[in-house]
Amino acid sequence: MGLMKTDSASQVKSELPWDPGLKISATGQMSFAGRDLGDYLTQSQPPRPFYLLSLQIVGSRALAYRQVLESHLKQKLHFHFAMKSNNHPRLLQTLAKAGFGVDVVSGGEMKHATQNGFAPHQVVFSGVAKSRIEIQEALQADVGQLNIESLPELVRVTEIAARMGRQARIAIRFNPEVRAETHPYIATGFRENKFGVDRLDFPALREWILAHPKVLQYQGLSLHIGSQLLDFSALGEAIEKSLKLEEENRAHGLIAKSIDVGGGVGIHYKGDEAEDLNTLMAYAETLQRTLAHFPGEIHFEPGRFWTARAGVLVSRVEYVKRTPYKNFLVSNVGMNALLRPMLYQAYHRIEIYPRREGASEVFDVVGPVCESSDVLGTLREYRAPQENDFLCICEAGAYGAVLASGYNLLGVVPELIWEDL
Repeated sequence: MGLMKTDSASQVKSELPWDPGLKISATGQMSFAGRDLGDYLTQSQPPRPFYLLSLQIVGSRALAYRQVLESHLKQKLHFHFAMKSNNHPRLLQTLAKAGFGVDVVSGGEMKHATQNGFAPHQVVFSGVAKSRIEIQEALQADVGQLNIESLPELVRVTEIAARMGRQARIAIRFNPEVRAETHPYIATGFRENKFGVDRLDFPALREWILAHPKVLQYQGLSLHIGSQLLDFSALGEAIEKSLKLEEENRAHGLIAKSIDVGGGVGIHYKGDEAEDLNTLMAYAETLQRTLAHFPGEIHFEPGRFWTARAGVLVSRVEYVKRTPYKNFLVSNVGMNALLRPMLYQAYHRIEIYPRREGASEVFDVVGPVCESSDVLGTLREYRAPQENDFLCICEAGAYGAVLASGYNLLGVVPELIWEDL
């Protein structure tokens, strides 16, 4: 799987330690995870849109991620895949077999995770609105950790655990009031966001936890300040605030066993994978600097970094539409299958196959959904596109298929495993 053979940070930087996502050569050859995707599309002529997911890429990026962080941090590390980014059963089974844990945000995700290889003790249960039924099922299963978002939730967990005769392993999600440099819809660590506990509210939670030692087993603080992070200055600030709060807790007798630093490491949707590696190294160096003296374990909840480049959404050009004002490539798939461009104004590479010679023209790539917002990409340059050409929407393995809908009844867009084809 192209795994690293060393723990040396300097050697890690010298080459990509994982299998590549979609690449197009100067001659127009298209490859994915090292195999010829263009040839597959030409030979099989798939009639309908589909997602293509490479387990090889996910596995290699996950192992590289773990090795980079292990080369920077001396503590015991635990990695819990954020399955909200991609919940394909085969992907979950692959990660479970590799010894990773899982981060879930609902009872449905918890059941799906345990049905696909994860032991309950490998499960971290996050989420801001855990119902009584979800809490009861999580305690019955004996999940590894419940991330608590508020005092009312803590009270509810305590009451249910006491009634069941169970002990709940809990971490408190701390809102450190830092503003991450990311899209506002995926920023989660500022006072205006719905997530986590404010520092001023923490004494009440601390008092409650200390008053219920038989029912609550305190693990430590959890934090997650946002997704698609490329700059980690805000994360460093958040960790420093968390460690100060842990010192205060310790002075009052509440001792942390671990700290959960969440996930959020981004990829360069407009760049190449070498930039991803630089980002991962910067993340590891931030953690090394801020957590060097933390005595407990460190937990992580990565998602996008492992899966985004492992997925491609394959569609077709239905029409090449030229107008006096703008040119359009009308695809047979849109926001019904990939919502990120419309929800977050997110950029995805959109490669056309086969490539041709000719004058370059500028197009907006749009989908079939009856909404003006159904735009996959704007101002993209292509040469002589034709009806029935393939459109490959790249870096779609995270928050792609999981956000698909049945809007307009355009049909289910399946997620196929590349290694099976």
